[in-house]
This record gives sequence, C-alpha cells and structure tokens, in this order.
Amino acid sequence: MGSIMGTPIRIAVHSSAPPLAMEFAPRGSAVYLRLSDELAVRTTEIEDGAVADYDADGALVGFEILGLEDPAFSGVLERVKARFSAEAPALGSVEAVPA
Repeated sequence: MGSIMGTPIRIAVHSSAPPLAMEFAPRGSAVYLRLSDELAVRTTEIEDGAVADYDADGALVGFEILGLEDPAFSGVLERVKARFSAEAPALGSVEAVPA
C-alpha cells in the first residue's frame, strides 16, 4: 500500500488470472508486476520511474514501477498500461485505487 498526496492507495487487480504475481519493495516504495515465470535478462527504462523486463527471447516478463508513495504513481501506471496494452492485456485489470 502507498499513498497519493497523503491518501492511502492500494493496487487492485480486477481479474482472477494474470498478472502472475505482484511484488512490493520494502516500505512500499515500488511494485513489480510479474507477467511470466521466465528469467529477465534485459531491462529497459520506459520512463522515469518505470522499467520493463524481457526474457532471452524478447518476451515481456514484467514491470517495476517506482514511487508508490509519489502522487505521480497512478499516472505512470496508466501510461505503462496504455503503452503495453497489446503486449500485456492483463495490465488492464490493474489499477491504483484509494484504500
């Protein structure tokens, strides 16, 4: 759980399927949305505070989004979802919502 301008937020997944897992960094400063069990071998910065991981075949493994406590977190999450909607449709079920 993080906060947006002092309001607690949580990450909600509106699906019983993927993402396969969500991992939170200590103190809730980052979230990792894992879409595959494959080993990530390449990381690419998507924008400030967000990276995408790829496996050896170039398939998307997951995303790390930093700044869960930052007011801009929801916007970063929405931009990641929009950019990767075709490649990772499961992201459409993920959102930052008030706790």
